[in-house]
Amino acid sequence: MDLNIIKDTIDNYENKVLLGNEVQLLNCPYLTDEQLIYLQENISEKDFFHFDLLKKHIFIFKISENKPKWRILDNLRKAGCTLKSKLVSHKIETIGLNALQTENDEVVSFLEGFLLSLYDFNKYKKEKKEIRLSKFAIDANNLSDEMIQELKNIVYAVGIVKDMVNEPANALNALQLATVAQKEGLAAGINVSVKGKDWIVNQGMGGLLAVNKGSVDQPTFTTMEYKPEDAKNTKPIVFVGKGIVYDTGGLSLKTSQYMETMKADMGGAAAVIGVMIAAARNKIPLWIKAYIPATDNRPGLNAYATWRCGYYAQWIDC
Repeated sequence: MDLNIIKDTIDNYENKVLLGNEVQLLNCPYLTDEQLIYLQENISEKDFFHFDLLKKHIFIFKISENKPKWRILDNLRKAGCTLKSKLVSHKIETIGLNALQTENDEVVSFLEGFLLSLYDFNKYKKEKKEIRLSKFAIDANNLSDEMIQELKNIVYAVGIVKDMVNEPANALNALQLATVAQKEGLAAGINVSVKGKDWIVNQGMGGLLAVNKGSVDQPTFTTMEYKPEDAKNTKPIVFVGKGIVYDTGGLSLKTSQYMETMKADMGGAAAVIGVMIAAARNKIPLWIKAYIPATDNRPGLNAYATWRCGYYAQWIDC
């Protein structure tokens, strides 16, 4: 979901989100006297308040300052997720966030949790429940449009990663994984190269070939490279992502209770692809490369037998 996030005063929105510490919230101009009294009586015990006024809503999230910074930011991500649930249940279409006195990293963390919670893998669902929210306005002093776009780029990349991990094994083989890397990578300005089995054999990649021996699908080896002109490093930062799109265990067959989640054994490859997409979309000034060997691991055909001689894994010297 590509949500329209804009910078605007929340005076223009009936539905409001108030984000701040205890002192800031108790001096908020958007609350009635009765609401302020209730807030004052309970704010020391609660971090979240919801005033339901039938056609308009006020959501209040308190930032507890007596905790480590990492904990504050993590709690704000969870608060963003809570907001999403409330907006869905009340079918809210527009809302404004007041964060005038909130630090940028706190606002970004709140938005991060909210945007990440919008993800829904509904590709195979007949009935798709989608959030009605069409506009999210933010009233913040120092939060720039660039910061918002950077966050949206990261969340987009995370969504690509989740899609790949969630796809069933029959919808994402090694070639299809490489196709996603190629499509999304090229769109982000990344150089992408996908090699097939002949090239892998010529390179002597025995480990990848051994795992692939039980499969009817061909293995792939994908290289992604992002090298902007303003890169600060003279040697690339290199990521390697394991792309076992389905891991039965081969001849060392896994038991049934573990088989269901083995479609996620390519999570390393998906994460590496996501990192590359996020870095490129945000124009990070770093030279980055990624290597993604991919296959499935099946017990069929001439599946690799344990302790069999003649195969080896070869590391790539960058």
